[in-house]
Amino acid sequence: MTHPQKEEVTRLLVHLIASGFTLVSVDDGGEVHDTPDVVSALPHILGVDESTLRVMNPRKTKAHWIFIVLGNGPGELCCDYGDVSLLRECIEAWSDAEQRGVSP
Repeated sequence: MTHPQKEEVTRLLVHLIASGFTLVSVDDGGEVHDTPDVVSALPHILGVDESTLRVMNPRKTKAHWIFIVLGNGPGELCCDYGDVSLLRECIEAWSDAEQRGVSP
């Protein structure tokens, strides 16, 4: 059975990558898993209700975090994240698009 939020999580990850961020790891509350791509990140995010995704900024100089909670409404996966303008702009664009039902 496919997780009901698989497509939304996938769109988030793809949008982050398209915006220049690099996926680094997922902390699922039990372990930290290296997740350099969408395929490796999905099972660790979808396997728990809450997880923390670490991403590297486009310049590859600093890692940032995104707290993901499944079960929220469209565009509300990212409950909290490091308050860095580029990351905030990226997540807000994705969230707005999800709520409108369009691609960012």
